[in-house]
Amino acid sequence: MSHEDFDTWSTLTVGFNYTKSLVICLTFYDYKNVQHHTYATIEKDEAMAMSEQLNVKLTDLPQTICKHCGDTSYVFVPSHVEELFKDVLNFILDCGAHYRISRD
Repeated sequence: MSHEDFDTWSTLTVGFNYTKSLVICLTFYDYKNVQHHTYATIEKDEAMAMSEQLNVKLTDLPQTICKHCGDTSYVFVPSHVEELFKDVLNFILDCGAHYRISRD
């Protein structure tokens, strides 16, 4: 999460959706508090293969990704959060998994 006292700020979250696919969500808030989302979705079978390669439980993938790529100091600007999002995507590819990008 970037510093939320600025006119623009961002968050990065990692978790599972209702189909048990792993989802990484980059949310950008502008000064009018309008939200823009970018999602990277890793299908369940790809996430399972990723967890096997990393030798962790599927449910531990969000924490593992955060441990490898994350920083929770909350002092970042939105561009730094976007760079962390890119680092997470590269980590996923390095683990041999694939993702699908979508936006709303």
